[in-house]
Amino acid sequence: MLCDEFQDDAAVRTNSAAWGELRDSAIFDPTLRTTIGDLTERWIDDIAGTITTGLDDGSLRPGLNARRLGARFTALAEGLSTRWLAELITTDEARSLILEAIDELAT
Repeated sequence: MLCDEFQDDAAVRTNSAAWGELRDSAIFDPTLRTTIGDLTERWIDDIAGTITTGLDDGSLRPGLNARRLGARFTALAEGLSTRWLAELITTDEARSLILEAIDELAT
């Protein structure tokens, strides 16, 4: 799921840029914060659910806090997205960094 945030596809790049701009707008526009916060929580929940599945099936090491790890992974994806959109890293580099983080933090 996290690697899918980085694709050599114009629609994916446009969507990522739009979300980044919306998130950044919430810095200056408090009326956006609740909505952005709710959507961010939903994304964290999606990732945490996948982590919970991995904990349940034994593919991830026991004792992980799925919710906190979901928050870390989504924050990493958001930060990498900015660099990827600015073409400071390639799609393959972004995906590799995500996979390395998963491997280091979760397995």
